[in-house]
Amino acid sequence: MLDILLFIPQGNCYLWKPSLVGLHLISDALISIAYYSISLTLFYFLQKHKNVPFGSIFLLFAVFIVFCGTTHLISIWTLWHPNYWSFGIIKALTAGISVYTAIQLIAIIPQSLDLLSPVKLETIDYQFQQEFTKHKQGEEHLHQLSARMNLAVKSSAIGIWDWDITQDILIWDERMYELYGIKPEQFTSIYETWASSLHPDDRAVAETAIQQALGGEKDYDVEFRILHPNGTIRFIQANAIVQHNLQGKPQRMIGANYDITEYKQAEINLRESEQRYATLLAVVPVGIFRTDAVGNCNYVNDRYCQITGLTPEVAMGEGWQQELHPDDHDKVVAEWYKSVQENCSFQLQYRFQHPDGTVIWVYGQFIAEWDADGQMIGYVGTITDISAHKQAEVERLQAEKLRLELKLLEELFDTVLAGYWDWDLPNYQEYFSPGFKQMFGYEDNELANSPDTWQNLIFPEDLPPVLDCFDCHIQSRGEIPFYNEVRYRHKNGSTVWVLCSGQVIEWNAVGEPLRMIGFHIDISDRKRAEEKTQHYATQLEASNQELESFAYSVSHDLRAPLRAIDGFSKALLEDYGETFDEDAQDYFERICKNVSRMSQLIDALLSLSRVSRYEIRFTRINLSTLVQELIDELQASEPERQVELAIAPGIIVSADATLMQVVLTNLLQNAWKFTSHHPKTLIEFGKLYQEEHPVYFVRDDGAGFDMAHAKMLFGVFQRLHNTNEFPGTGIGLATVQRAIHRHGGRVWAEAAVEQGATFYFTLPGF
Repeated sequence: MLDILLFIPQGNCYLWKPSLVGLHLISDALISIAYYSISLTLFYFLQKHKNVPFGSIFLLFAVFIVFCGTTHLISIWTLWHPNYWSFGIIKALTAGISVYTAIQLIAIIPQSLDLLSPVKLETIDYQFQQEFTKHKQGEEHLHQLSARMNLAVKSSAIGIWDWDITQDILIWDERMYELYGIKPEQFTSIYETWASSLHPDDRAVAETAIQQALGGEKDYDVEFRILHPNGTIRFIQANAIVQHNLQGKPQRMIGANYDITEYKQAEINLRESEQRYATLLAVVPVGIFRTDAVGNCNYVNDRYCQITGLTPEVAMGEGWQQELHPDDHDKVVAEWYKSVQENCSFQLQYRFQHPDGTVIWVYGQFIAEWDADGQMIGYVGTITDISAHKQAEVERLQAEKLRLELKLLEELFDTVLAGYWDWDLPNYQEYFSPGFKQMFGYEDNELANSPDTWQNLIFPEDLPPVLDCFDCHIQSRGEIPFYNEVRYRHKNGSTVWVLCSGQVIEWNAVGEPLRMIGFHIDISDRKRAEEKTQHYATQLEASNQELESFAYSVSHDLRAPLRAIDGFSKALLEDYGETFDEDAQDYFERICKNVSRMSQLIDALLSLSRVSRYEIRFTRINLSTLVQELIDELQASEPERQVELAIAPGIIVSADATLMQVVLTNLLQNAWKFTSHHPKTLIEFGKLYQEEHPVYFVRDDGAGFDMAHAKMLFGVFQRLHNTNEFPGTGIGLATVQRAIHRHGGRVWAEAAVEQGATFYFTLPGF
């Protein structure tokens, strides 16, 4: 059909040359293919870019090109088939679409001229891409923030809620259901559902906080308790913000809840721990104090105030130093601040003196206190009343025959905690530690944990006072201490003396005691030692009285014959002295001198006896002033002597003024006497410390003595020097020793021949 050799007569137009016909055929075919390809490309472009400007023109061009391609295709067909009417119709249609396209193109030329140039389009496209990228990044950032927020909420166990106030619609997240212990299907999304879960005691507080927040009075920040359906109580912390409409009325409330039960329980546990600590501080038998880092006191317990005689207000800062014993003040303060500066522990025995003159011996100690970062923040320490211990030591010194017994008593005074009890009063049950039961000879399983146990063991006559003390303690709500010294019956039948101390630590709402704890300390050895000491002290007092009476009687009876001898000797010398030769007169003078010496001895014996019988009255004495007065008297008696004095100022003690005058008079007279053979001499009075105890001394650089004879020094009528060389009675130092012993102190001496002597003495506080 398309054979170029069979073309129709139209070929006359092509000179009947097959090559020419083929040329037209190929050209028209290629043109048709190109037109159809262009049209398809335009259709595809418009399909992908539906919003392209002037899209209708692109569509007309695509149709116009299709018709053009069809025209060339029909042209090929007519080479063999003379369908010229069809060919003409196609051309007419092509002409029509061409004209219409041209008209439309001319119409949009003004609009096309307003189109942006490619460079501007690229710029706008770049800016658009930048904004689009930022938008996408913002969306991603918001997405990440939302994810992190959700993670934070879930991690922190915070429940989120949203309350539409106008519609009364309450929306909870999953965590809120967990916090309130209910399932979503059990929750009615209204305010009352939430309010009904509040603890009855806390509902008013929680709802008041909401009303205040809605009214703009304060932020919604409140703690309350809720009740789970199973009865569990939980503590909740709630916070919220209120949103208002344009008229300023509250419209919406958004908030968060989180469970603070563990925190609240920790608070409760802390308060209970602090209460137990405070109770222990009230019961312990030692004074407790705390200071800051520079040593200023900032806390003392009641026992500290009882021991020192200070009030808590006065004890603060450096006020505790006011009641230190004058003899101990400088030493204690120096040791205190030395320990603070060197950051080391403080351990010292010293005295407090109450305003009424009562002297209390204490053993004080403290250690450094550190915070969690390892920084030293202060010191904590204790003082223990050891006055009884010191008193025992004084009594031991007063009666040398009882040294062994009193030494044992001193050791026994160092009592230790022996038993602990914990009494559940409403249930009438009482726990006893194994040490409590062992104190009375029983094993742990041999005694029941009941108040009946100790009430059956206590001496019947000691029970009523204990119960009275218990009633007073209860009625005063613990103000009156529960403290007793009572007797218990040991398993073997012996008596056990017990010091019992306790404290009620729990009370109910109406003031009834619930729980009481306390300690038992075995003081049997102390009681036996006290009885033995009293027995020996009574015997010793009786012996001393007999000895004093004897000495007084002897000295009194000796005075009469001495006065007779002295009187008759003087009468003989006056009446017959002229008839006596020199030897006889010398004999009579010797008789008179010895009578005078005997009279001095009797006076000394009487003085020694009075020292033993004298009733001691303690007062504050300035020894430095007293020594100066006595030295002034000695210098007035021998103004020609060259004596250098060294008297330490401000030495104040608590002692008997009369006896201390006797002591210092004898010691200073000795120093004055035994330096009389030296043209220039030195006499000293001062104070030093031995093992933290004050020691007082009188020192001279006179004749001295051989230490081999030191044991004889304080004996009655014992002398280490010849009477002709240094006159004396031999009773002065014995009197000194007796007076010092009456104070509970001791006296001793150190010396070397012609190098002087030093007499030391101590005055333990009373």
